[in-house]
Amino acid sequence: MSNLVSRVVVPRNGVAHLCATQDGQLEVLAAAPGDPDARNVLSEDGRFLAVMDRENTRAGMFELLAAAPWLREILPLSPLPSGCVGHAALAMHDRLLIGGKGPNHEALWQRTPSASSDWMAVPLPQDIMKRGKAVDGLHLLGDTLVVVDDIVTPKWLLLYDLPGSEAPTHRDTIRLPHHTTYERIIHPFLGATGLWCLSKGINHGVASTHLWRLALTDFVEDAHWGAAEARKPAFASMFDSEPADEATQSANHALQSCVAIAEVGGYILLAGGGLGVIALGDAPRTIKDLQFLRTPGLYGIDAFVVPAPWDGRGVFLLGYDAEDIRTSSWLPVSTIIADSDW
Repeated sequence: MSNLVSRVVVPRNGVAHLCATQDGQLEVLAAAPGDPDARNVLSEDGRFLAVMDRENTRAGMFELLAAAPWLREILPLSPLPSGCVGHAALAMHDRLLIGGKGPNHEALWQRTPSASSDWMAVPLPQDIMKRGKAVDGLHLLGDTLVVVDDIVTPKWLLLYDLPGSEAPTHRDTIRLPHHTTYERIIHPFLGATGLWCLSKGINHGVASTHLWRLALTDFVEDAHWGAAEARKPAFASMFDSEPADEATQSANHALQSCVAIAEVGGYILLAGGGLGVIALGDAPRTIKDLQFLRTPGLYGIDAFVVPAPWDGRGVFLLGYDAEDIRTSSWLPVSTIIADSDW
């Protein structure tokens, strides 16, 4: 039995492990299940683990135990229905939910221990289903399942009730805002202040990145930051807009580099790949207020992992060490405060 209260799956020397953790301390418990390409998603209470592997065409669920062997298989890793690929997973005590895309449109599937060998399609509203679309986010907000329907405009937020172990019941459909053409949400994150979305798109050859937040009460957008790549015209014109100042250009470049987001202690963190971790403060800000945080020994940061259950004191950063081996590093809220000058 470990005295560390939370659980997390992070890479150690290039291999994913289930670990016990508290305030950044790590105690390796077991190798994470699944193939080397597995994506691991813990339930909010840290009691269950969803696993997708084989290029997200197979999924299963495990219960986390208080002592060795630490993991118990509840739903064996099993192929998704033919032609289907998972994009998001949600583990609960009585079910495993997988969102993604099917051969013809977006899809949502459920497996329960009472029917462990079969995937059941969860009905989606007929009027939103469209070829090329996918479910890219699954979040639990109280007793409500929040489904992010993405890729092809229009995009939707679907709300489902969770009646016992039965299939989720659709309750509401909310149209999401759009900020550019060909926009896709590359990472949603359910935080304390809202549902955050990081999206990218292109309009007339100009690529842009957008960070925006939906209020948890009505899912209306209440914050937005955007950055577009700077394009120099072939010929100067008196109608050309004034070039952005250096601080704005730097912030635009930083936001365009981001691939993942997390809300930690009231701060918004963005994984900027080779640029490291970028933070936005806990009050209304402009894009020029983006700040770079120090991450010694960690490079190419592309993901955040939140311990479960989470006390909000920090987050694990995923990236690579100096020898290009996949690894992780703890970032406490105290460091975010110390490194910023807001």
